Parts: sequence; structure tokens; C-alpha cells
Amino acid sequence: MRRLGWLIALALNVSGGWAAKPTATVVGDRILVDGMAAKIDGQTITVSDARFFLALKRYRDKQEPLAKEASGELKSALQRLLLEEMVYAELKALKFDGGPRSAAEKEVADRKKAPRSKAWNQILSTYGKTDPAAVESIWKSLQVERFLQRRVETMTPFVTPSEVDAYLRQKAPPDRQPDEKELVKMRPAASQELRKERMRKELEEWVLLLKRKYSVTNYLEG
Repeated sequence: MRRLGWLIALALNVSGGWAAKPTATVVGDRILVDGMAAKIDGQTITVSDARFFLALKRYRDKQEPLAKEASGELKSALQRLLLEEMVYAELKALKFDGGPRSAAEKEVADRKKAPRSKAWNQILSTYGKTDPAAVESIWKSLQVERFLQRRVETMTPFVTPSEVDAYLRQKAPPDRQPDEKELVKMRPAASQELRKERMRKELEEWVLLLKRKYSVTNYLEG
């Protein structure tokens, strides 16, 4: 989801919806042992699963996959993983074509060439995964990325000229309201800002709907 970082940040900032009941050993931001990290529709996600997801994300972003975790990084990775699982369930239900598995195979093949092959093998050995399992995980991420991109592309919030003018007047100080000449100059940019705000609102509502639709418990929250 590298090209959709703004959407991920928005999704993770939507308040509520993550039922929390910590069971893993958590001290501050440090997750000390493996254990159950979350559940989504009865599927268990372990701390190790979240760390594997984080390692693959780092690998795809050309970062050191097994570097020491920054404060809160594992919790953020788990939230991303839960979001991905919800979106993946949606795209499957809609029979969305997320592209061939070969796209993930090619990405892995390109990225695991020397000198990065050592890092790839370290990920697999650390988390007890096979090449096909890692490719499958990356393929799921690619499909989710395409689905999110398509959803964003099809969102076209409509705003009227009067709404744009009201938006501009609301932002301006009471004693410095723009005149018609100034409004003409500011309308194009303001129209884009207002559309973006409405798009964000629509995305927020969609993510909250997903959180209500899928039974999710995040044990690392709280």
C-alpha cells in the first residue's frame, strides 16, 4: 500500500471499531512474547503474523526487514494487516479482479536478487515461512492496493459553486471576507479542497462500516 499511504493513515485514524482486550505481554510499546494479537471473523492473527507482515512491508519498501521495531510500529502494522484483511474480504465478495498471482511472483523475483536475497531468506527462516506463502501474502497486498486505488478513482464528490463560496467565507476571518474578485481566484483550489474533504469523509464512513461488518478484536490496543 505504499502509493496509498494517505489512505492508510486516514483509515488507521478512524476512531472506534477496534474491540480491545489485551492478552499478549505488553509493556508500554514493547510486545514481549508471541501470542494472539487479533481476531477477525474468527480467524486468529498472532504477534508473529503481524511481525511477518511488517517484515514483508519493510522489504517491499526497501528497508531492513528485521530491524528493531520503532515505538508503536508493530501495533500500526497490525492495524494495517486488519484493514487489509477486511478490504480483501470485500474485494473477494465483489469478485474484483486484483490481477494475476504472477505480479507478486515477479515483484519478489525482482527484489530478491543479490544482495537482497539474504534479507529475503532471513524473513522466511525467522518466521518459518515458505516462498509460496510469502508470495501469497504479497499478492494479497497487491490486490488490496488495486482495489483501494479503484475505489479512490471512482469517488467523485460533487460540490456546487455556492458551497465553494460558503466554504471560502467560512475559512476567512469575519472582518476580512473575500470580495467577488478574490473569490474568482480562489474558487478552483477551494473546490479541490472541498472535494478532498468530502472524499475523506466518505472513506472514513466506509472504514467504520467495515469495522462494524467484520468482527474484529485487536488485542494489542488499549
